[in-house]
This record gives sequence, C-alpha cells and structure tokens, in this order.
Amino acid sequence: MTDTAQNASVNEAFAYPDQFSTEMDLPLFEGAPKTYLIASTPRCGSHYLGHALTAMGGFGVPLEYLNKGNFSGWKARFGNHRLPGLLCDIIRHRTSPNGRFGIKAHWSQFSPHIGTDRLAPLGTIERVIHIYRGDLLGQAISFEKANQTGQWISGAPAKGKATYRYGKIVKAAENLRSQNLAWAAYLADHEGEVLRLDYASLIAAPEFKLTEIRDFLDPESTAQPQPSERTQKQSDGLSKQWRERFLDDMRPEHAWIAEPFALE
Repeated sequence: MTDTAQNASVNEAFAYPDQFSTEMDLPLFEGAPKTYLIASTPRCGSHYLGHALTAMGGFGVPLEYLNKGNFSGWKARFGNHRLPGLLCDIIRHRTSPNGRFGIKAHWSQFSPHIGTDRLAPLGTIERVIHIYRGDLLGQAISFEKANQTGQWISGAPAKGKATYRYGKIVKAAENLRSQNLAWAAYLADHEGEVLRLDYASLIAAPEFKLTEIRDFLDPESTAQPQPSERTQKQSDGLSKQWRERFLDDMRPEHAWIAEPFALE
C-alpha cells in the first residue's frame, strides 16, 4: 500500500487521525510521569483544552488515549500491545521534558479501568481538571448532531445528515448529566487536587482561564497561553434552529435540560 493510500485509510477510520502522528511527539521521556487528567464528557470543549495545553508547552499532549475506537491506531504505530503497554509507549512519546503527562477521558472511557492495573503506567494522578458545559441543552444538541454526522471535530467530513429528534436530544442530555455526576462522585474521594471548569468561561476569557489552569497544574510554570490552530469552535445555524425547536417542544418533565447545569 502506498503512503497516500495508507493516509487515506487512516483518515477514513478515525475522527482525528492526526493524534497518531509523530509530529505531535515530544522528545522521548524515560521515567515516571507527573500525570494529570482532564475529566470530560463528549462535546464539552475538552479537545479544545487539550490542544491549548499542548500549544502552551510543558503539559504534554493531553489527548483521548483511552478511547477504545483509537486503540487499533495506536497498535498500528506501537505494536499489538494491551493497554498498559500502549500507555507506556504513549507516555514515552507524549510527556514533556519536565515530566508532565496529560490524558483526557470521558467517564465511559475511564470507568471500566477503575480498580484494575491497566492504568498503572499513569502512576498517581496528581491533579484533575473536570471540564463540563453549563449549557447542557447546547451540549446535548452538539452531541446528537455529531453522533449523526460523524463530525466530532471541526474540519471532519460529514458521514450523514443531521435530523432533529426530540427524544434523542433528551437521551443525550440524560447521558451527559449522568457522566458528569459520576465524575463528581468519583472525584469527591480523589486524593489529588481537582479544578472544575465550565467550558463557557474558557471560551469567554481563554487567556485568563488558561493561565489559571497553568498555575493549577504547575505553580512554577511560566508558559504563556498560545493560540492553537488545530481546533476551532464548531457552531452553525442548525444548532440554533434545533435549540429553538426543542424549547418549543419541551415537556415539563424535561425543563431541567434547559436550565444552567452546575457541579457546585
């Protein structure tokens, strides 16, 4: 198979094929990492945050390394290892020279490994950023659209047409709320420090919030927020149309979906 054909195959197989690229690697790291976790849910801005921290420097390359749908891509690069072995290889290539390694995960990706030794290469998770989206309705709409079209990141080609479905948006909201509450319950007993972050505050004042996150992760860091060209906010008129239609259709028992969601 030619390089062009291989690249085309990868692009079709994964929503974000760039994650496997050597261009995202850092100098090889040996030793135990200082690990932090971005605890997330789908469509809450965690991809944006991960790339913003990567661009800042000194915080590794915090991507979705526990996504089962991506394991075949990592195995193609590093070999047919089980998860602990893959994580060891990822850590070697995606840890900053200062030893900081970041990983982001949705609850559905992280929870199956709790109580096992599969995450042992991560060591102690010293700090956690729990990023969520106070606009739960907007998140549910975004989730349902992405689920139908396959466009999980900006620039990805659509694989299908998005059709408004009231019931699907409700189920998405229930799923997202459940994951956030599960994270909150788990992190309540976490020994490390936890920072809660509403995506809206990050978008409203990115430089200020990224500086706050920098100080939380590494009080001694002097890295400055940098714009990341790898991600852009996905927004279109269709989301607005779906929101207006949902609010018109909304049943009393679903009014909580349109209310501001908060973890505190």
